[in-house]
Amino acid sequence: MTTLFRAPKCLIDAVRDDLYRRHRFAAERVGFLACRAARLANNGLIILATEYHPVADDDYVEDPTVGAMMGARAIRVAMQLAYNGGREDTSVFHIHMHDRAGYPVFSQTDLTESGLGRRLLLASTWTQTCGNQPIFHSGCATTILGMELMDPRLVSQSFLGPDSDAILAQAEVGVAGLCGGGSHVVQQLAHVGVGNFVVVDDDIIEEKNLNRLVGGTRADVDAKFSKVSIAERVIRSVNPAARVIPRSSRWQDAIEDLRRCDVIFGCLDSYRERDELERFCRRYLIPYIDCGMDVHGTSGTFSISGQVVLSSPGGPCLWCFGILTKGRIAEEAGQYGKAGSRPQVVWSNGVLASIAVDLFVQLICPWHGRAQMTACCEFDGNRHRIETSRLDNLAGSRCSHFRPDEVGDAFFVTSTNVGA
Repeated sequence: MTTLFRAPKCLIDAVRDDLYRRHRFAAERVGFLACRAARLANNGLIILATEYHPVADDDYVEDPTVGAMMGARAIRVAMQLAYNGGREDTSVFHIHMHDRAGYPVFSQTDLTESGLGRRLLLASTWTQTCGNQPIFHSGCATTILGMELMDPRLVSQSFLGPDSDAILAQAEVGVAGLCGGGSHVVQQLAHVGVGNFVVVDDDIIEEKNLNRLVGGTRADVDAKFSKVSIAERVIRSVNPAARVIPRSSRWQDAIEDLRRCDVIFGCLDSYRERDELERFCRRYLIPYIDCGMDVHGTSGTFSISGQVVLSSPGGPCLWCFGILTKGRIAEEAGQYGKAGSRPQVVWSNGVLASIAVDLFVQLICPWHGRAQMTACCEFDGNRHRIETSRLDNLAGSRCSHFRPDEVGDAFFVTSTNVGA
């Protein structure tokens, strides 16, 4: 059975900060991660961390034989967290640092202790090798990077790190919307070495798409090829070994596959769909990279504009940045069926897609320091400029539109005593 573990980077940072604090007699600190669960296909499971509860200073017991020993009250706190009003999808993990060089392993104490179930190891090396989302299989990290030589195709991007080719090859990326920016995104991801794709679009190529759909041909139009088939062909032409799951459907019908993704790109036309896709990503703690552009006409002149937003769990969202507003969604709903073809051009889609892929690569292979978890890059196509003014205004802020505990599958509690 496949088991994935996900946690927002802001939560992992808070855990690490707490575990590094000194205690007056304990050699190390410990705590508990409260988690929710979500299903994967084939009986798989995603464990989604929602909050951290440190063991109180007075709840440690002096015991020189171990690094830290918890008292009975700390155990009761953990059991109460696990109960959580009877929710069946709630779990609690004991967590502590194994902060030393090399791949972290369970100590003999970890293996022999019982009562709290399997433990997760949090090591500083994991966030360096796995980006913002440590991934676990049955309690152990899956990112075991060997000493193989770098893929010769990717040697010119070795500045991303000696193991960057392996990290990119293991990454699983979803792309929803494949006509304009999405077609650029899948092409670039294939070139940088991403090994696993979920590509989603419910449309076939038309003649009007040839001005912007990378990889599309006149023969594809005549054959009425699906856009996912073209995306798969583009990916395999660069990386024949890539694993591609093509879903010729609405993204809402591909959620079983999208749940597995480490990062999802949204290249959708509708504000409502972008809102729904971001909500899906927040529920499953998946970083979301949104691309959008438009051409506006006023008084016989036209302006090209667009933006790329990196929306990470816990950080500012599309609503925070003002990309999504109730007014825009209501106006869009009022024009449903009347809007016609939205203007799109290949070069602006290419600019936005390149920024989006840049944000993705720095997220999992940061070559210039710590990964940037939030971004809002606005493109002015008339002035040929990229600006980040909205991001500057929201620096250091937390999102107020999504609650940290609204994660995992929807869960309903029924009672036979209602009305009794």
